[in-house]
Amino acid sequence: MSTEVAGRAGLSPGSTASRLTVNGRIRDIRQLLQAAGRTVEPAGARLADLDALHDRAASHGITVPAEIKTASY
Repeated sequence: MSTEVAGRAGLSPGSTASRLTVNGRIRDIRQLLQAAGRTVEPAGARLADLDALHDRAASHGITVPAEIKTASY
């Protein structure tokens, strides 16, 4: 992962994961995908916020639940 991409990895202010940890896992996942013959292509457009993500999912037939229950309490 380039440092440009790593710098854009957004974390919520209350997150307990560090940017370094998240970027390390992203790198690991990219390496695993590459070993499996898969390539992650850059997206054509950036999503500005969570609403944009929901809109994009809906436009592709993905139903987003009204409330997402997390594993943390």
